[in-house]
Amino acid sequence: RNGTAATQLSAVGGGVATSWYPGDLNQGGTPTSIAVSGGIVYIGGSFQAIGGGTRTGLAASPANATGGLTSWNPQTTEGVRAVAANGSAVYAGGTFSGVNAVDRQSLMALDLLTGDALPFAHTFDDGVHTITVCGDTVYVGGVFFNVDGQPRLDAAAFDRNTGALLPWDKVFTGDELAAW
Repeated sequence: RNGTAATQLSAVGGGVATSWYPGDLNQGGTPTSIAVSGGIVYIGGSFQAIGGGTRTGLAASPANATGGLTSWNPQTTEGVRAVAANGSAVYAGGTFSGVNAVDRQSLMALDLLTGDALPFAHTFDDGVHTITVCGDTVYVGGVFFNVDGQPRLDAAAFDRNTGALLPWDKVFTGDELAAW
């Protein structure tokens, strides 16, 4: 298996490979993040093809025993480092500058069903490495100093419904940085 696989952790001995497999990634392709929502596995990474289908940076596969690809196919300009899925959106972060010919830099939300870009979009001065959605808040971590021109050191929070940058401005020090 080239790039993606699933294991059944509950099996005796643990780590037994399941039959889920969305297909080989193209040469040099790397998955960097996976999120699951509604029986679909969303894969983000640095790739141009997976499972014989053209997929640039993002792909989706049914979380059943057969894998394969869904028709969800947003095309990013560069790599996706982080994905999270919640409600009706998939959040993607990375080094991209667009998706489906729509200008989107660093952080965006995509429609969970169609892959279309949603209004939620933000620009960071450097890389987004992780995304977590908790309730109505989207938390983002990475290596950055500014978000949409506002000072934020390595972490930021957004209102999931309005997309607004929240005043939460956690400054991490010492051992806390190991979480990123």
